[in-house]
Amino acid sequence: MLRTNGGRAVAEETRSPGVSTLEKVVGNLSSEGKEAGRWTRVFTNGSVHPFDEIEWKVVNAKIVNPAGGVVFEQRGVEVPSWWSQTTINIVADKYFRIVNGKREYSVRQIFSRVTKKLRKWAEDQGYFNSNKDAQTFEDELTYALLHQFGAFNSPVWFNLGVPGRHQTASACFISEVDDTVESIMEFQKSEATIFCGG
Repeated sequence: MLRTNGGRAVAEETRSPGVSTLEKVVGNLSSEGKEAGRWTRVFTNGSVHPFDEIEWKVVNAKIVNPAGGVVFEQRGVEVPSWWSQTTINIVADKYFRIVNGKREYSVRQIFSRVTKKLRKWAEDQGYFNSNKDAQTFEDELTYALLHQFGAFNSPVWFNLGVPGRHQTASACFISEVDDTVESIMEFQKSEATIFCGG
């Protein structure tokens, strides 16, 4: 089944929030022949940034406890126009960070710092053949996040792109342990080291 997106036909399955593969949500990475390593656009066209294709609104985020006391409040929060108040409150309270001495106030800021960090890591590891491919990846990932096709685990939002923070992108680590005292002790040492890093 196809739907249109800005005049482009897009497979209906690509917009499912349950999509599990990166290439279905974030562009399309070719793995064959001379096109290997090239990224093609699915949701974006390259001439307009995903942020400029939507309506934004500026609202206040506020969380109150059952007794009516204010637990968290931030005024002037910029978010996509369709976001619910619950989403706004959670993002502002939990995921806006202090970057270079200033608290974030816009979803543009958190998405940009995360997508730019992931792009930089991918560039450093040779995932892209060109700057154009890197920009395609960044734009497609921004679009997918913006339209809530998926979301990263909390450590990504807490850490990536925040100066002075360990750039830890995972909360769960799988460590191997064998049925020996030495292996169990090594496992405990490994776990303690992980937890020391936050």
